[in-house]
Amino acid sequence: MKLKKGLNKLKSIFGSRFITDEDILVSYINDESSIKSEVSPIGVIQPLTTEEVSSIAKICYKYDIPYIIRGAGTGKSGGAVPTKRSIIVSLTRMDKLRIIKEDMIAYAQPGVIVFNLQKEAEKYGLFYPVDPASLDISTIGGNIAENSGGPRAFKYGVTRDYILGLDVVLPDGTITRLGGITRKNVTGYSLKDLIISSEGTLATITGAYIKLLPYPKYRILLWAMFQNIEKSLSAINKIYTSGITPSAIEFIENKALKAVEALKKERIPNSDYPMHLLIEVDGTVIEHVEEDARFIYKIIEKDCEEILIAPFSSIQKNIWEIRRIISEATKHISFNKLSEDITLPPSKLPLFFKDLRQIEIDNGINIICYGHIGDGNIHVNILNTKDETGIIWEGTKDKILKTIFEKAIEYNGVLSGEHGIGLTKKKYFIKYEPKINIELHKKIKKIFDPKNLLNPDKIW
Repeated sequence: MKLKKGLNKLKSIFGSRFITDEDILVSYINDESSIKSEVSPIGVIQPLTTEEVSSIAKICYKYDIPYIIRGAGTGKSGGAVPTKRSIIVSLTRMDKLRIIKEDMIAYAQPGVIVFNLQKEAEKYGLFYPVDPASLDISTIGGNIAENSGGPRAFKYGVTRDYILGLDVVLPDGTITRLGGITRKNVTGYSLKDLIISSEGTLATITGAYIKLLPYPKYRILLWAMFQNIEKSLSAINKIYTSGITPSAIEFIENKALKAVEALKKERIPNSDYPMHLLIEVDGTVIEHVEEDARFIYKIIEKDCEEILIAPFSSIQKNIWEIRRIISEATKHISFNKLSEDITLPPSKLPLFFKDLRQIEIDNGINIICYGHIGDGNIHVNILNTKDETGIIWEGTKDKILKTIFEKAIEYNGVLSGEHGIGLTKKKYFIKYEPKINIELHKKIKKIFDPKNLLNPDKIW
């Protein structure tokens, strides 16, 4: 009876924007992870304003209705997947965007597509550098909730580094702003930073004030090829100590390129080399960018088999497109896939890769790696390419994950550098995170959400 009263109130407010059609609801039971909910949402609501989000929260709080905030559904850890009958609050229609050029900031509602934010900033000669692979479909709200990164994190950092303030709705419906619009702010605890990477469990983001940078007009991309991981790491170490900070250092193993070839049905030049690095330098003065590119070429050429230089944006775009579709390509060549984003000290990567090769042999699977090697963030794609029935896969995948995570922890790594914990890594996070830290998480959650209604059952 209590639930029915709450739902009737929500229906009276939102009308056709309260969706209960089962054919539509089925698209909200999963994200880009391997997890699919066993329960259907109660309904999906599409608010347009902070005040509407507040009204949803107040009703859910009063009538004890669980609810989950959702963006574009591009998450890879099950963070937006319902674990019980819940309301899905889809923020994709909250997509207002404003550039404040004189302060070099943007105001964005949570449904703004990251690519659109970048392009709008460019019109004013400004730059939002965070570039996750899903930037053309993922939303800024989801990026903040997960603290997304991307190839340019090596030089420019991750989402957290650009969030000055957040407009949020607390689980009881209270509206407040955390942080502000200034670049310096040491007035009390940095509460906005609790919301960033909280995976939608503490508050609903309804607006973000985002720091922008001057747009770097010039870029040069180097594509370097190596015979093994050791030589590629030797090259990276030389770059680290050169005094030059590339905007990106990405690595791709040749198995990833072969997967892209299979998807696109076309040959990628030099894809047979075992290891590949994409090294990008950027800046506002072309002579300086060219000088940096020449210097990097010179210091790494002895480690490389070959280096291609891409000075033109059209060629760079084609190369980056190869990198961005690797995740899709690995899905294309497998019956089942797990996608992890372990982060390690770069010095431990040779050992870790050796371990992965042994795990492949021991379990009859295929593991394809690529990622942001500049900061040690590796996308480990565990693929079932042999067992079409999935029976053996289902019986072994948890053991494989456990082995990989144990190796990461042994090498002082962490379970996630970008994707978050959500549901997919929950049991491993509980196992490997110190108990006192888990208790702090729970206490913080209880302060923000005493009824545990907002995105329950995630992280721990």
